[in-house]
Amino acid sequence: MLLRHLAFGSKIFIQIDSDADGYTSAAALINYINMRFPGTAQTNISYTIHTGK
Repeated sequence: MLLRHLAFGSKIFIQIDSDADGYTSAAALINYINMRFPGTAQTNISYTIHTGK
């Protein structure tokens, strides 16, 4: 589903958890998207870092 939305140029929102594995998984996801769809992460992806636990 994610790849289909990226192929159509949809806006993507990523909620990042504020711990080490949250940052790591978000970075891995954004890097993967950049490899498959260059330039998309800068234009179609927004994110927020979750605050508080």
